[in-house]
Amino acid sequence: MKLINDLIWAFFLKHDYTIQWKLPDELKTIKVLDLLIEKHFPEGTSPFLLQIGANDGITLDPIHHLVTSAWQGVLVEPNPAARLKLTENYRHCPRLRFAPEAIGEKNGRSRFYGGARDIHYSLNRTEVNREEGSFEVDVLDLSSFLRKYDVKHIDILIVDVEGGDYAIMKQLCNLNSLKPKIIQFEHAHMTKEKWTELCLELNGMGYSIHYFSRGIMRDTIACLADK
Repeated sequence: MKLINDLIWAFFLKHDYTIQWKLPDELKTIKVLDLLIEKHFPEGTSPFLLQIGANDGITLDPIHHLVTSAWQGVLVEPNPAARLKLTENYRHCPRLRFAPEAIGEKNGRSRFYGGARDIHYSLNRTEVNREEGSFEVDVLDLSSFLRKYDVKHIDILIVDVEGGDYAIMKQLCNLNSLKPKIIQFEHAHMTKEKWTELCLELNGMGYSIHYFSRGIMRDTIACLADK
């Protein structure tokens, strides 16, 4: 049955269809990410979280309310003002680390664009359409970042980087040995072709795909199927 479902899903994606489920009004508040995390990492466990684009840890954050002091991981936020709030908002989690680098396609230095009061910063100026408040940051590709922070295993990956999500997810897919159990990435800034490509690639790696939109948010959740 799983094989049939996967083939049907792949067929619709390949032919540019979007699949959405209509839920009764009283069920629209169901949060797929919450359900998956609660199922696979119940209270008392210590999953490893990598969150790329963590901002202040609260604003539009999909996971803060689930993180406990037992969790470990690395939260990535290049914006110093947001990172200061991030560390404060996770002061109860001593096993979390906070990284100042941006993750991109290659190592080096780059400008990080965004307005002074804007929470949406990006390495890509066209995504934020402004240069006010921009500054330079160190950039690492995903493999270099994982080596620097000695990350050998990821349970939960959250990616929200205002237009850089595709490049990060492609790098992850090339690291076949590194398969987080649960992935959420923003696809709002992707073309349908790039999003379809990622979904098909993840599906081929053993992930089931869940798509949802909420207000301005457009996210994809991928969960590694149980063996």
